[in-house]
Amino acid sequence: MMESGFFLVFVLLLAGIAGLAYFSYQLKQEKSELQARIDTTEIREAFAKAIFKSSPSEEVLAKILAKFFPKMFPDHEIQFWMFLERNIWGTRSGGEIPFALISAWMLGREGIEVFHDGDEIPWENDAVFANASFLVALQPEGNETPIAGIYLESSNSTLQQYPAQQLIDTERSLRYCVDYISNFLAILQKAHQDLELQSVQQEIAIASQIQSDLLPIEYPVMPGWQLSFSLRSAGDLSGDFFDLIPISKTQIGILVADVAGKGLGAALYMALCRTLIRTFAKDYASRPDLVITECNERLLEDARDALFVTAFYGVLDFEKNELIYTNAGHNPPFIMGEDDEAQAKALPLTGLPIGIDKEEQWTSERIMIEKGELFLIYSDGIPDAQNAANESLAMHACWNRCAGTGNQVRLNFRMSYCWRSIIFLGMPNNLTI
Repeated sequence: MMESGFFLVFVLLLAGIAGLAYFSYQLKQEKSELQARIDTTEIREAFAKAIFKSSPSEEVLAKILAKFFPKMFPDHEIQFWMFLERNIWGTRSGGEIPFALISAWMLGREGIEVFHDGDEIPWENDAVFANASFLVALQPEGNETPIAGIYLESSNSTLQQYPAQQLIDTERSLRYCVDYISNFLAILQKAHQDLELQSVQQEIAIASQIQSDLLPIEYPVMPGWQLSFSLRSAGDLSGDFFDLIPISKTQIGILVADVAGKGLGAALYMALCRTLIRTFAKDYASRPDLVITECNERLLEDARDALFVTAFYGVLDFEKNELIYTNAGHNPPFIMGEDDEAQAKALPLTGLPIGIDKEEQWTSERIMIEKGELFLIYSDGIPDAQNAANESLAMHACWNRCAGTGNQVRLNFRMSYCWRSIIFLGMPNNLTI
């Protein structure tokens, strides 16, 4: 009996020791898991803080990924790229990843795609995943398609099933990272757009200055005549332009033109057209029609843009008070008498706009401008001006009021009065007068 009692005590003692050992092991496991979770949380928080505090750039993002991703995903090979195939950072040591194929497959997808070992590779024929893998499409807010991707592959070389808990933990960590990286990419994208916009604005400012430099800055000496001109652009660049071209001691070429369209393209087309007219103006001093014809042929030969130009070009002999002009589809200029009862007289068109038909032939007209008369040339921004009720400017009424100020009022006052009549309506277009 005593022997059996001792044996029972011994068994119970062994069981107690085993129980204590198992309990101690469980405590260590739980402590280890708790410490791992604490470490993971700390790494995540440090990762988030690094993302928030860093200035947005691809180089900075690559450094952050290199510092934190190997700790967050220690048993994985990782690759991060910008669509479609610009590699940013990675640890994968195997063969090259077909970024373009993966990017094409991921378009239209959001979030995380999970593949187990043995699953078919959707962007390759007759191929399977050797290890459990994750694909993440990063689509910052405001983007219609993903702009970056993360490829995560288990470093386990066997075909064993990816542990379920590890799968859950990895996906959870990925989702945590995706939110912060997407925000970072959104900021980075906005920074790139701001830089591009700033660059474009600088280029436009330079182009605008060049365009301004092409306009006349001095009034030519014209005994017996008063001259005033102004151009107001609706934006940074203008399709309107005018020029005063010296022809001889008593002749000056007067050009007012308008390129169909706005922006940089219209401004460049304007510069080309101005150069061509200046080139041919002295070759055909008394033939404005031939100047326009030559300009038209050269534009249609050299320029590929489907733009056209309305232009009024005339040669004024200020000793004879004679004007020879060609009007290529431009708004008809007006001649106004000094008499309050005089009505504005419009000069008719003599052909189509420049840049439409290579076979177009223009004609010239000859008129006399009497003492005290006002000769007014303008662009289409003036008749296009409207008030809040969408009422257009009454052209003849405006010109007649300007003409009816009497010959004792100086021309620049007339111009100022005319501008006030126009500008109160609004300025939706370029204005030249």
